[in-house]
Amino acid sequence: MGVQPVRDNPQLPMPIQIFESWMFCKPEAGFTELEKKLKSFSQKSAVLKEVLLEFKENLRFELENDTGDLSLDPDTANPYLVLSEDKRSVRLRSAPQELPANPKRFDYSFCVLAAEGFVAGRHYWEVEVGDGESWVLGAARESVRRKEKIDFAPEEGIWAVGLNWKGKNWDQYQAFTSPETPLSLCERPRKIGVYLDYEGGWVAFYNADNMAPIFTFTAAFTERIFPFFWLFYVGSSLSLCN
Repeated sequence: MGVQPVRDNPQLPMPIQIFESWMFCKPEAGFTELEKKLKSFSQKSAVLKEVLLEFKENLRFELENDTGDLSLDPDTANPYLVLSEDKRSVRLRSAPQELPANPKRFDYSFCVLAAEGFVAGRHYWEVEVGDGESWVLGAARESVRRKEKIDFAPEEGIWAVGLNWKGKNWDQYQAFTSPETPLSLCERPRKIGVYLDYEGGWVAFYNADNMAPIFTFTAAFTERIFPFFWLFYVGSSLSLCN
């Protein structure tokens, strides 16, 4: 028994009549051409995605990766910060430790620097931020203030990004320009890659899992630059990746 035209099936509900009419209509030439173009675009997008991923991986390996050689400097750590035994992780505690006075120590802000600083070359390191709710990381010049409150800004000698700890939007990532620059990230990064080009005058940040760019500062460096870390919540931590 052949399929009857819609007009010969008045008993069918109207939505079914419309559906049958659509099913047995011959596709228009324009629609078929559009379908071909969409398929071609999808294939090209897949190829482009593979090329982009390969480029990002090559970028990661071409950078001089200093992460394995870095450690945190206990002489700079605020008394509320506890370093791991291998000096590659830092955690914020609820009470200060009894530590000897040191001109290098951050007495007011919950900051710590890496033990290694740079006066030339290109350098790259990665930091595990995990699910941390409030943190700042980046690079700081050697003369950054340590005995009083500091602002995270290039004028203070700090080039950094972080997860916002103030205001109503607790998930706001930002670059600490003057004023701050809100960042719209496609996904929540668990590892941040930091790239310092001393002669080029760059500090660039990436999502280290996929090398998606986050933000880039430009600067003219004139003194030693150190990896920089800050925490806000008790129990929160940051770790240098292996």
